[in-house]
Amino acid sequence: MVDSVLLFSGGLDSFMAYLYLKNVKGENVKPVYYNIGTRYTNEEVEHIKSLPFADEVLFIDKISLGDLECDDAFVPNRNILLATHATSFSNKVWIGGSLSDRVGDNKKEVFDALSDLLTKVNGRLIRISSPFWNSYKCDLTSMIVHSLKLCSASDLVSNTFSCYNPTKRVREIEYSLAGCEVRKYSTKECLYCPACFRKGAALFAASIKRPFYNQELINKYQTDFKNQLHNTPRKLATLSYCSYLQNGA
Repeated sequence: MVDSVLLFSGGLDSFMAYLYLKNVKGENVKPVYYNIGTRYTNEEVEHIKSLPFADEVLFIDKISLGDLECDDAFVPNRNILLATHATSFSNKVWIGGSLSDRVGDNKKEVFDALSDLLTKVNGRLIRISSPFWNSYKCDLTSMIVHSLKLCSASDLVSNTFSCYNPTKRVREIEYSLAGCEVRKYSTKECLYCPACFRKGAALFAASIKRPFYNQELINKYQTDFKNQLHNTPRKLATLSYCSYLQNGA
């Protein structure tokens, strides 16, 4: 068994968790990627294999959850199933869960209960946790880039992949940094789906301005978050990104 493993998808959450665990917590953590056979896994694999630390990633190709995938790309209980399997490799499993997550299988109380259950079942102490339980994704991007300086803003854009409906061909996408410096990166991200929107909103909180092209979805997020009672960091970051997309400022 290895010291600890991290459920790694190549998206913002798992990428930031990898950097934080390795460089701040000093964890000897091994990223594990599960190819579960969804519509976007081939592009995730392609992206992860291009990362500087790709040789550290353990690829698991024998678990298929594609038949469970919903029309909106949600796979019910995915994180619970994968975290349970990952305890075969280590007693300590990390995920990238944060306060921004609204799905039930990415919450602290769920994984505390699952850890206790698996401990009883296996007769050994098992812990499944996240270094980001008490943080919002929008705060994490700023912390990783600006406060802790664990990577550059460009690395956070180009070294992460979040998309439910990847394009067939690689495109050059322009984005801007603080001070209006324009840069480009190559990606198959569609910039049209909910996953792309959430990545764009989190990046915007770190002063990274990336386009998004689905006006209907922008309107939906804007309405949904305006109607929320509490001004959480996620709400404010999402509305700020919507305002930028609507008004260009």
